[in-house]
Amino acid sequence: KGATEKVCDKLYKNGIDKIGIVISERGGEVKRSGDLILDGYEEFCKKNGLDKKVIEAGYKEIESVIKKIKEEKDIKGWIIGNIMVSKEILKRGIEGNFVLYTEVPVDYPNNVIFPFIEYGRKGFEVIERLINGESENIKIKLKPEIRSKGGDR
Repeated sequence: KGATEKVCDKLYKNGIDKIGIVISERGGEVKRSGDLILDGYEEFCKKNGLDKKVIEAGYKEIESVIKKIKEEKDIKGWIIGNIMVSKEILKRGIEGNFVLYTEVPVDYPNNVIFPFIEYGRKGFEVIERLINGESENIKIKLKPEIRSKGGDR
């Protein structure tokens, strides 16, 4: 959530005032990474009085998502919080002002490396702690790495 707010702030400070976001399906009762990415985006929009443009994408809907992104002429910058869509943008060489959430470092001007392997490890750690009788209110924090042009972090 915090990483997405920081990314939005940076884009906004660089003159990008119409920001859209692509996330994977929401988790419902269980918060997933897409929910947290969306929470950060919504908080940023509310704080700055900006309209939201959210595209929710399942893994089988990538073609339609790419089409929607290309058709949306009003959005000046996109945060791609869906790893599969990020991979497609890289693979196809789609031009645009994107911040890509990825699971591995990539040679791209703006990206957020989300440590999914560590996320999985922490998930198993939480399960073990629950099995051992610990409270159900266990919180974990992972720190994504934010990269942008010029090597800023």
